[in-house]
Amino acid sequence: MTTVYQLLAFLRRDWRLARSSSIGLAWQTAAIICATPTIYYLGRLVRPGMPSLTPYGSNYFAFAVLGIAASGLIASVMGTCATAVRQEQVGGTLDVLLRTPAPLPVLAAGASLWPMLLALAQALLYVGLGAVLFHLNFAGANLVGATVVIGLAVVVSAALGLVSVAFVLLFRRTEPFTGAMVGVGVMLGGVFYPVDILPSRARAVAQLVPLTHALVGLRLALLRGVGVSGLVSPILALLAWCAVAVPIGLVVVRWALHEARRSGTLSGFD
Repeated sequence: MTTVYQLLAFLRRDWRLARSSSIGLAWQTAAIICATPTIYYLGRLVRPGMPSLTPYGSNYFAFAVLGIAASGLIASVMGTCATAVRQEQVGGTLDVLLRTPAPLPVLAAGASLWPMLLALAQALLYVGLGAVLFHLNFAGANLVGATVVIGLAVVVSAALGLVSVAFVLLFRRTEPFTGAMVGVGVMLGGVFYPVDILPSRARAVAQLVPLTHALVGLRLALLRGVGVSGLVSPILALLAWCAVAVPIGLVVVRWALHEARRSGTLSGFD
């Protein structure tokens, strides 16, 4: 229960900070409300029956909404911990925070909890607006399959985000990796268009991008009702990424933390 109380303490702190700047939340909500019909009307320009959309139900609007919602969530998970660490550095409180009894994984999860919940709410708002205003049909969706896929994608993204945390700890600068990884994911991962339409070499590279497999699995589960047994390929790809990214991320961030403590540069800014 101690871990739960520690995570709730982080959540209460970040909620109070968010309430003090509610205009930001309102602006983000308004942006999503405006973006959803834009995607819908752009989708009407895509001719029905395109072969590359057939595996996902041939509905471009549903394809794009899920791509944007899921990629936004994954991008937030990837960058949120590094952003939180940088804020603590600038505020001069990182060293104090690391001296608390909470273990490092709990501190990382706690610092990321509120932004992740906010990103999840934004993703659900995209999907909800699509369903309510533009009649997206998720009646046959397989929620178990979708949950497994998005859960694995979140683990991979959080592990990759630890590399960004290591950069912040070592150089006390805003990290450049999240933006680069998100850009590659948007270009090759199938957010706005199916990977099948890319040139052959780009398709081969896209198979190395975790977002590619996450979106394939999520769309098949939500738009075609495919269960876990039918999502073996994307699930295995994400599991392979977990097996590689999680231990590397933990080793790198622990090493960076050790170096920052040794050099006495945990807090503060240049």
